[in-house]
Amino acid sequence: AFSASHLKLFWDDMARMGMNKSKRSIQYAMRRAKQAMNNDEMWTDDDLTHLGAALLSILLDHAMIHNNGKEEPAFRIEKRWSHTGNRSKSTSYVTIHDRLHKIF
Repeated sequence: AFSASHLKLFWDDMARMGMNKSKRSIQYAMRRAKQAMNNDEMWTDDDLTHLGAALLSILLDHAMIHNNGKEEPAFRIEKRWSHTGNRSKSTSYVTIHDRLHKIF
């Protein structure tokens, strides 16, 4: 049976081969994810986390919005630093394009 852990292993293999962002690999991953979701096998929290991370990565890398004749990323990852005493900590945020935000 195919599970989310198999999808994670596939995704890691594709990344090692430098093919993790191609349309073909994304289509294959989506097809495998659908097969796994239609399976009666129980998904662990770890499986769901890996699947969610893979799907979020696809969305962040490929979602575009047309703005004044230009294609721009619909989402952006921003890193912000906070300082507490002698410690610094970074937190990453996903931000949405202003034009897309206005639609919702």
